[in-house]
Amino acid sequence: MKIKNFIFISILITTTTLWARPSWCRYANNSTERMICMDQDLISLDYELGRLYKITKNSLRGYAKRRLIADEKNWIYSRNECGRNYRCIYNHYIYRIDELRKILNSIGY
Repeated sequence: MKIKNFIFISILITTTTLWARPSWCRYANNSTERMICMDQDLISLDYELGRLYKITKNSLRGYAKRRLIADEKNWIYSRNECGRNYRCIYNHYIYRIDELRKILNSIGY
């Protein structure tokens, strides 16, 4: 019985972790952000983008870093123009993730 409970709790914790919403979701204040927070695929893309953005930002200096930060702000503004259009939001994430990967590849990361 203890083993079954352990397995059940392990599965529950894993499932909860996989479906965890980003911490910023409690502050979602537009339809795009609320849409992201309700969809596991968009949440996964958001986590990946956040991971790549952090690595990229920490890898750059000076003008390149300032440009990345400005580009991110512009990207968020553009993404938020999608409203509740899933395909638009999804495509914005795919494009930005690809951009960040290209930057990381160009600096030999």
